[in-house]
Amino acid sequence: MQKLTEEQMKKGRDRYLASDFKARAVVDALTEREADILGIPLEDHRRIKTMELLRQHANSIGVSPDELFWSLCFDSAEEFNEFVRQRDEAIQRNLGLA
Repeated sequence: MQKLTEEQMKKGRDRYLASDFKARAVVDALTEREADILGIPLEDHRRIKTMELLRQHANSIGVSPDELFWSLCFDSAEEFNEFVRQRDEAIQRNLGLA
């Protein structure tokens, strides 16, 4: 199964923040001080918060957070559909269903 690259994941996070101005404001407002209190770099804090907000948004509109994120990581529906197909096949194999 194909795994998302760091570049694809960054693209997904960036696209989400570009589409949700409130989430962008929350993430941009995070401070170095807050990250220091958590013991993590500011970029990691922002990445984690972005994914938390994306999950909340997906749940609020009744879609899978994973699939919403994955749809933002790819440049075409074909790439997304191939990724999901490979994932589904891997799950079936691992469960002994294929």
